[in-house]
Amino acid sequence: DRQQETLRQGHPGWLRPSFVYNHHLFSLCLLVVVLAILLYILRLRRIHQRELRQAEALDLLWAEEGEALLP
Repeated sequence: DRQQETLRQGHPGWLRPSFVYNHHLFSLCLLVVVLAILLYILRLRRIHQRELRQAEALDLLWAEEGEALLP
């Protein structure tokens, strides 16, 4: 037990790098998650805008066909 205590006291720096690496790893994972969410939101907006343009084109087509049918 005494030998283990002296070893622990002799190397107190072992815990610090581990904490630093864990902190950086957590920050990196958080950054990746935030970037993934932002990219997903941007993709949804792009898809939504494309659908709106297609709906406007269909509305215009329907209006043109309706005018062509009128005498």
